[in-house]
Amino acid sequence: MINRHARQIILSQIGTEGQEKLKRSCVAIVGMGALGSVAAELLCRAGVGRLKLIDFDILELDNLQRQALYVTEDVGKPKVDSAKERLGAIDPAVAVETVMDHLEKRNLSLLDKVDLVVDGTDNMETRFLINERCSGKRPVIFTSAVMDKGSVLPVMPGRACYACVYGRKRNTETCCTHGVLNGATHVAASIAATEALKALFGLPVMDGLFSFSLFDGRFDLLHVRRDPECGVCARPSRRT
Repeated sequence: MINRHARQIILSQIGTEGQEKLKRSCVAIVGMGALGSVAAELLCRAGVGRLKLIDFDILELDNLQRQALYVTEDVGKPKVDSAKERLGAIDPAVAVETVMDHLEKRNLSLLDKVDLVVDGTDNMETRFLINERCSGKRPVIFTSAVMDKGSVLPVMPGRACYACVYGRKRNTETCCTHGVLNGATHVAASIAATEALKALFGLPVMDGLFSFSLFDGRFDLLHVRRDPECGVCARPSRRT
């Protein structure tokens, strides 16, 4: 019988041992829009054993321009429900847990019993909450996209966290106000999923903030340093 992951297993960086690691892994994806849905599909196809999908939203018609996991008949349905159905059709062996809710302070424990978190949200407040809950405990792959631009920031224990890079910055540009190119969301989500897989395999993860502008053909990797005064990831003795 041909293994569905055969073309992945033959990669020297992965092999059978790496594939078994994926099978034993659990990944939480916060936000099942353009970023989260693409990342979820890629992780499912790769063979991650368990996916926890967290989103409160109902699919709308204008989501279909970029949220590739869904189809027209899903409009009006909870995204997590449609995503679970689609992912189950892709690989029934992947266990999919759904949480139809906002991620807030009251339920951050949803992130505690997972190996890695993929941020697919569209607001910085939620990203700060994810960062605070997971800092020093588990990897988080932060990702964003607006207009033709996108970014991916892998945060690993011991490295600069999201707060080190962004402080307490707030959203200034959103897809609703500035629009978004579907290629931008797919590029960002694909890179985020790849970095998540690398972390789960135990491979070196990109160190820094990756950003791109598709209309300009620009791709950059900015190395970032840990803020010794960071209120989230700094040593307890350095915190105020």
